[in-house]
Amino acid sequence: MTCLYPSSCQLSSLIVIISAFLLDLLIGDPEYRLHPIRLIGKLIELSYKYINKLPLNKKICGVFIVLSVLFISISSYLILCILLQRFRLLLDIFLAYSFIALKDLINHVHPIIDSLAEERLSEARTYLSKVVGRDTEKLNKDGIIRATIETIAEGFVDGFLSPLFWFFVGIPIGYPVAFMLGYKVINTLDSMLGYKSEQLKDIGWASAKLDDFANFIPARLSIVFLLIGAFICGLDFKRAFYIALRDRLKHSSPNSGHPEAFFAGAIGIRLGGPTYYFYGLVQKPWIGDEVKKAEVSDILKALQLLKATSFCCMSFPLIALLICYF
Repeated sequence: MTCLYPSSCQLSSLIVIISAFLLDLLIGDPEYRLHPIRLIGKLIELSYKYINKLPLNKKICGVFIVLSVLFISISSYLILCILLQRFRLLLDIFLAYSFIALKDLINHVHPIIDSLAEERLSEARTYLSKVVGRDTEKLNKDGIIRATIETIAEGFVDGFLSPLFWFFVGIPIGYPVAFMLGYKVINTLDSMLGYKSEQLKDIGWASAKLDDFANFIPARLSIVFLLIGAFICGLDFKRAFYIALRDRLKHSSPNSGHPEAFFAGAIGIRLGGPTYYFYGLVQKPWIGDEVKKAEVSDILKALQLLKATSFCCMSFPLIALLICYF
């Protein structure tokens, strides 16, 4: 997959991302010790353990952690590309597949739906706690539904659209998976060290800011793709677009509010509001209008929108592949 000829590189890249998408749909994201994301997590833990001990300002330590994890991760990938040159296409398909988390998100949401449908709220809170970083024990049924839809909205960008975006950014250079890997390193750094508590406020500053940068364009592109997805699903895409433009900047994150506002408008419910985290209550502003009370069926609508929009996103590289081939 060495890019001696640009058209050949583009064709190989399209084969990689389409294969990764199909593998994710068919197999999902099985858990195993040497999963690339787990290895990145272990590397972050080691970097934090040793760099945090340095007699430096914590923000500086955080910068060194980011740089060291990015350097080691991308260098390791490039070395593997050299060692496995003949099998680079397979290596890239495997890694790209490992970095797309669409099916995994869907698989985590379905048990929440089943538990809510049978009024097993305690069980629903337990399932929800596996995919959110908030205190789920204080959530009632309405809160669980809203938190689940927020997770789907954010997961669409973090787990699918952003990795896809950075993959395509890397195609002209010839190393799309390296850019995809870089994004997943940044996203994992933010999820582990992002300044969400007093202890990590300074050392996680660099991770959080870099994650904001990495998701900045994809979060805004999400509204365009979600608009098409909502039209396909028969949801109120006009209201969704209006709410997205109105409320997208109400979120504390510069990016999360974009997809959340669209989902809220498309379904006709409010998201956000007072949220309990393990370090305390955060008074978030409400996003969207309460056209109706949140229902379990709304989670299914959110999943439908997620799937339709994801297929819409993948239709573009598929069309490009057909053009390249013919």
